[in-house]
Amino acid sequence: MPDPKRPPKPDSELTPESRRNREYYRKNPDKHEQMTRWRKDWYLKNKLRIQIQKKSYQKGVRDECVRILGGKCESCGELYNPHARISNLEFDHKFYIQSKVIPKLPHWHIQRMIRDGLDPKTQYMLLCHTCHMGITTLRRHHEKAKNIVALATKSGIL
Repeated sequence: MPDPKRPPKPDSELTPESRRNREYYRKNPDKHEQMTRWRKDWYLKNKLRIQIQKKSYQKGVRDECVRILGGKCESCGELYNPHARISNLEFDHKFYIQSKVIPKLPHWHIQRMIRDGLDPKTQYMLLCHTCHMGITTLRRHHEKAKNIVALATKSGIL
């Protein structure tokens, strides 16, 4: 059964093996259903193992991106803890743009930048949660930020 979200490729764009498979399943629709059921059953039996492998792979990708970006908070110097359940460092865009162009998973974007020969340090930086929240607040509320900095300077905190 074809995916309703994605139309099937035309036959001219398929590899010879894919073309043979498509032709076979067109001639034998019961085999196609049988294979689809088998794949679903196999996934349900191995779901936990697949999820663990996926998480492990994603963690490896994230760890590699953290290593490429320096492995510590650019503001306070807090080091990355690879053993923490939730990462203590977060990716932050150096240029704050609210746009759908910027992906929600920056480590995949960082990998794509590296693959394209670009330096991810020009667009991303690593920050600990505290510094990230502080910078985000400063970016979003300019007037409040100026008042807070002025108050902290006047009070001798800064």
